[in-house]
Amino acid sequence: DWAHDGSWDCEADTEAFSVSSAEGITEQCFPDDQANKGKSQFMSGISVLRSNAGCRQRYRCYVDIKRIRLRSRSFLDLGRALDVHVAFSAVKERIRNSTLSFECVVQEAIHSVFTECNLDPRKDLDVLLTVSAYQWIGTTLPPLFFRGHQLSEAVTAWSRLMNAR
Repeated sequence: DWAHDGSWDCEADTEAFSVSSAEGITEQCFPDDQANKGKSQFMSGISVLRSNAGCRQRYRCYVDIKRIRLRSRSFLDLGRALDVHVAFSAVKERIRNSTLSFECVVQEAIHSVFTECNLDPRKDLDVLLTVSAYQWIGTTLPPLFFRGHQLSEAVTAWSRLMNAR
């Protein structure tokens, strides 16, 4: 299994950081936003997943938008992961430039950009929501996880979390 949903462990002054899991998977992350360096829960960029059992590595991309993390499936081809990361960045830019409510624009942006880039959100996308609980318990709770076909449920959950804050 190549999946890794553990916590990030990064150095604020390094170009990349590594994550290891109990299953023997190491994920090396390359953040694309210098402002996010040193933040432990969510970062945007490309990560490399390595299995201790084999020599193959896989690539996964991430983009964060207002406590929502778009995460790709893992790819053997770095070029494919970069293409998906470009699409994720385009989604983020469309959301930033929209005057509509976040709840309305996020689904439209994902569907339109994914269509333009020949991607399928049901197969190529996972959505994770961050739940900050620093003010209560001093840490961030594990992210809420949704598959791409559950995008509307993810946006509804995001809305409820923002209203609860």
